[in-house]
Amino acid sequence: MLNKLSEKFRTERLLELRNEDFLNCDLPSYSYKVFSNIPFNITSSIIKKLTLEASPPEDSYLIVQKEAAMRFVGKPLDSKNSQLAIVLAPWFEFRFIHQFRPSDFSPRPNVDIVFLGIRKRKEPLVDNKNKDKYRDLVIYAFSQTKPNISEGLSKVIDKQSVIKLAEKVGFSPNAKPSELDLEDWISLFGLFIDLPDKQQNIVRGSFAKQLEQQKDIEKINRTRIDKNWRNYRH
Repeated sequence: MLNKLSEKFRTERLLELRNEDFLNCDLPSYSYKVFSNIPFNITSSIIKKLTLEASPPEDSYLIVQKEAAMRFVGKPLDSKNSQLAIVLAPWFEFRFIHQFRPSDFSPRPNVDIVFLGIRKRKEPLVDNKNKDKYRDLVIYAFSQTKPNISEGLSKVIDKQSVIKLAEKVGFSPNAKPSELDLEDWISLFGLFIDLPDKQQNIVRGSFAKQLEQQKDIEKINRTRIDKNWRNYRH
């Protein structure tokens, strides 16, 4: 296919064709946009690359499975916010641009498919210098087994401070992390960032640790057709 395309567009100077694995290639350092009908089985890996690396695109337009897209869009389109939606939302806006009909494709798909837009915010809702701290707090809170946000963060932010903030901002201190809106998380982070280092160190590294664990799982998924896929676990 690459050879056919190269021949077809051989006189087009503004087009560069590459036969590479997108997950292993370097993203441009200049301003750019992405438009793609991506492989559904690696949707999460692709979106993480587009949003977590040092030079994300200004805009991305992706054809994806609706169920997967909901994890990134979150509330109010979904009934809750996923951990990933809250982690990325201060820097990116996710939106549904269009929902396709099954008849738009041949063969007809068995799942709902949408056109997902991802736009980098011009003004982040959290200062970039605090990006890691914010992400660590969110991941830590979501990973706790406590029944609600005030209990889950009690080792980091004292319970009464969370209850007071909840009354002021308008969320329930008994809510689960996934039930909080982005604005609630921004307010919680405002409390957290003023805490002494001793308290902040409790959550430090939570995001990086989770990313490493997920990379291992994703690597297994990408190599599971290999009969020796279990060798890739470590």
